[in-house]
Amino acid sequence: MPIQKGTGIRWMRRAGSTSGTTSRPTTGPWSGSRAPPTKSRSTPSSITGYPGLDIIDLGELSWKLGTRVRGPSWLTFLGQPVLDELNGATGLQTRLSAAGTTVQSLDDNRAVVTLGEWPEAGDMDQGDRLPAYRELARALAPWTYREEHLRGLGAEAQRRWERRFLD
Repeated sequence: MPIQKGTGIRWMRRAGSTSGTTSRPTTGPWSGSRAPPTKSRSTPSSITGYPGLDIIDLGELSWKLGTRVRGPSWLTFLGQPVLDELNGATGLQTRLSAAGTTVQSLDDNRAVVTLGEWPEAGDMDQGDRLPAYRELARALAPWTYREEHLRGLGAEAQRRWERRFLD
């Protein structure tokens, strides 16, 4: 089933969340398992060539994210205090100029940034580094959550993955 922009926005309007993301999903034995990484449960290195995909450990994230943000995704929902520190939806819009990028207020305290019509995976080997994602990553950098560890990635690979839109 394709990701529906309207569904994500309607859900976020009803939720009391301060931030959230919707991106192209990745699934496999490495995602969503609280078991320690093994050969069959580690993140495949092939995924890291596609910067628009999201590698996430929801168990860790849900306890540690707080008011920080995950970084850029196709739909990036922002709330307080981050949105206020960016001078609201209007202030954030002035920092973003990539084609297809929009910032929409959901209410006085929340907004959604949309990066194009559909989620994109990008392809590092083809030079598709997702410029709109990179631009949003720079704007959100001071508030971006950094994982303690990402399943199956060593320290240097994790650093490169987390900085994929900044370097």
